[in-house]
Amino acid sequence: MHHGKTDRFRTVFPYFFKIFQDYGLIYENSTLCYIGFGTSNETNNTEKEFAQVMRNKLRFIVPLLLILSLLLPGLALAAKKEATPGTLKKTTVTSPTAPTPAPTEPTTTQPAVTEPTATEPTATQPTATEPTATQPTATEPTATEPAAAEPTATEPAAAEPTAAEPAAAEPAAAEPAATEPAATEPVFTPAPPHSKIILGYYPVDYAGDKAAYNSLVNYGSSMNAISTFTYLVDGQGNLTGTAPTDGLTLAKSKGIKTYALIHNYTNGGFNQSIASSLLGSAANRQKVINRLKTILPTYGYAGVNIDIEYIHPSDRANYTQFVREVKEALGPMGYTVILSVTGKTYNDTTSNWGGAFDFNAIGQYADYVQIMTYDEHYPGGTPGPIASIGYVTKAVQYTLSTMPKEKILLGIATYGYDWYGTSTKTVNYLTVPKLLSQYGVTPKWDETSKSPWFTYTDSYGRSHTVWYEDARSTEYKLDLVNQYGLGGIGIWRLGFEDQRFWDVVKAKLK
Repeated sequence: MHHGKTDRFRTVFPYFFKIFQDYGLIYENSTLCYIGFGTSNETNNTEKEFAQVMRNKLRFIVPLLLILSLLLPGLALAAKKEATPGTLKKTTVTSPTAPTPAPTEPTTTQPAVTEPTATEPTATQPTATEPTATQPTATEPTATEPAAAEPTATEPAAAEPTAAEPAAAEPAAAEPAATEPAATEPVFTPAPPHSKIILGYYPVDYAGDKAAYNSLVNYGSSMNAISTFTYLVDGQGNLTGTAPTDGLTLAKSKGIKTYALIHNYTNGGFNQSIASSLLGSAANRQKVINRLKTILPTYGYAGVNIDIEYIHPSDRANYTQFVREVKEALGPMGYTVILSVTGKTYNDTTSNWGGAFDFNAIGQYADYVQIMTYDEHYPGGTPGPIASIGYVTKAVQYTLSTMPKEKILLGIATYGYDWYGTSTKTVNYLTVPKLLSQYGVTPKWDETSKSPWFTYTDSYGRSHTVWYEDARSTEYKLDLVNQYGLGGIGIWRLGFEDQRFWDVVKAKLK
């Protein structure tokens, strides 16, 4: 090996060069550097002989050098890193309070359509001309009350819809997660602390009628929902009516949820032909739904209360289909669907008042079903209790066999009827005391029905029989709500009651 190569070996592999030299494996003369396994005596040999010896020995040395040449660069690099001062292994410290979410692929969250369990109302039997309890007549509201319940499940609770909130992304993520627009839902202040739904029906019978509004002013702290008896539907699916903005504003200021009620009550009664034309046409049903999609967010309603009554039994399947379509359209938007139906004590499929309500079916779609358990005796019929405890109990028990108890809202009446001859007029908490005082009458109590009643003769010599609901009779109905664990009550109507009624409600329903 020439000295130039020796110098290169000495430079590149100084450590091994020293070892080879110490063990006599490298020795030099004036012209050559030799590598071998012999001693320095071998330098006395001739150049030729020594070259032969070295060729034999180099067969072992060369492979060794090749291996070393491959290993040494890596060892040298490692040694260099080890020797570099101030170099620390980087440790990622994760802050427990603010983890950075990994970028996720944006997904569109769509609210699932919740199918409410079948809640089927029992049936009260109102007459076709005088609504059972959903809507009062223009001059004197009858006891046909739209059963209304405050929706829980589907209610557009003022929660943050997950669908509307984009997934949290790290600042580095270039593209925010795609999100579906959140359902338009009004923001409500906390409702009064009731575990039960206490829903009051809010009608406006004529321009300037403030009865329901005044009730809301005086007793609003005792309820947590109202349903405004506002929108008349026709056979083509058109809705007419003016939202009571003063009442809506007042209700929201008290943390009370509001529902838009649609009905077919016109000219003093529920119109069967309107119901048939509307329910029998898919296009007409869709027209109502489209209109509701505008009305509900415009006025901040939490949902809709459907109070279509006096439906022909042949429209039973059409009514169920309408309820299903309303729920499938409005449910994903966060709105609640409430039904007001005639109370029934058995599966009536043939009457004009209860036959169209398939409790098992509609209970699968509605969030709440208010059973109108009043008008047991009604205008045009024979005098008797408005809601005897026996009838109401049977209606509750039948309804419980068709749907979850939490969906059932028990109809509570705040009125009664005064029968005389072939005529009937409505009385209530406010007018009964006046009659008693005017005619010097003391009311009686019927223990069987748990109802108050009395008779009197007017100045024309006509004999009157009056049956009505009061605070005492109401207590027995509220006991049923607690006994069977029902979802709450629907009160027909606001403006007919006084402090005595609300004292009982507050005492019984917590």
